[in-house]
Amino acid sequence: MSEILVLPILNRLDAAIKKLTEILDKLLGKPAEEGLPTIVVIKPEYNNRYQVFSINTGVVHTDDSLGLKDILTKHGAFYASYMSVLAIGGGFSYKVNSKGNNSLTASIGEEWSEFEIEEIFITNAAVAGTALIYVEWRAD
Repeated sequence: MSEILVLPILNRLDAAIKKLTEILDKLLGKPAEEGLPTIVVIKPEYNNRYQVFSINTGVVHTDDSLGLKDILTKHGAFYASYMSVLAIGGGFSYKVNSKGNNSLTASIGEEWSEFEIEEIFITNAAVAGTALIYVEWRAD
């Protein structure tokens, strides 16, 4: 039975040459009766939707949902895969996906990537300001 090789699209020539060399080494090292692999080239899928959430930190929030899950559902997506804290206003903490998860203190520039984010819950004391959270996801 033949083997299937999955190749990502490579942006650097040296990476492409290395990958092709690995394939050739594998092909030449196989006995003929085992058959040749089928090569499949895959294209990475990038995020194509985003939302900037604005949080008034002058109002007390206790594990309040941003409403991300509703937005994802509206766009036919199951989860977001990137999040960044753009501003912290008067300061806040957050939990990802479940109110039962550990609380994390937000800092400007903090990023989450390659993580399935379904919802974000915000907690803060009333200190004047506006916090901003940028979230990306893929919707087909």
